This record gives sequence, C-alpha cells and structure tokens, in this order.
Amino acid sequence: MSEFIYLKFEYSKKEVIGSENASKLHEFMTWVLGKVIPVANPDFDHLLHKVSTWKIEFNIEKKHTNREIGFNEKGKIITAMPMGKNHGYWCDNQLQIEDYKKFNAIHIDKEEFKKDWKEFQYIFKTR
Repeated sequence: MSEFIYLKFEYSKKEVIGSENASKLHEFMTWVLGKVIPVANPDFDHLLHKVSTWKIEFNIEKKHTNREIGFNEKGKIITAMPMGKNHGYWCDNQLQIEDYKKFNAIHIDKEEFKKDWKEFQYIFKTR
C-alpha cells in the first residue's frame, strides 16, 4: 500500500505569466491551441491562472503527485484533478518533494485534503 504526504503552497500561474494583458494573451492562446491540440485539462485550463493556493497528495513510493486541488485568492476551490477528462497541472509534471519545498510548501493533514477533495467532487458532479 502506498504512503502519501499532503502539502499546501502558494503558487500563482498569473505571477509567472506576468501582467494582466499577458494573462489575457495566455488565455487566448490556450483557447486557440485547444481547438487544434487536445487540452490536458479541458474543464480547468482556463482557471489555472486564477489559482493562488494548491494542495497536493504526493505518492512517496511512486514519487509522483497523485491528486491536486486549486483554490482562488478567496479560498474557494476552483479545480481538482485528475477528475473526468482532466489529467492535472501538477500531476502531469515530474516534480519531487524537493521541488515542492522550493514553493515553501507546508505539510497538511490527510483529512483536510480528503474533505476538500470530496467537496469539489460533489460540486463537479452536480454542475
């Protein structure tokens, strides 16, 4: 049975992209490319720049991110992956625990993660 660690960290794709205009350009380019190339996260790619806090479930044995939850600046869950046709933002990367430490990630309780995951699953299924 695999063992997991749960982490929380601040990370804004908007900050990485830059200005508001750059963010709008990124949104537009993502939309255009999504029409030509299949999108990895069709339900959530347009929201990733709005995520300011992430919680992740990391599989220690397999050394990969198993699940992720994204929160906006108001603390509302706006994305959780993998879910449905959505592969995930962090789940698709090959980051290790050391990489997450660079984001000043803190450990959180498994129950906190599970509660948030269940909450978003309900929202996702009922929309």
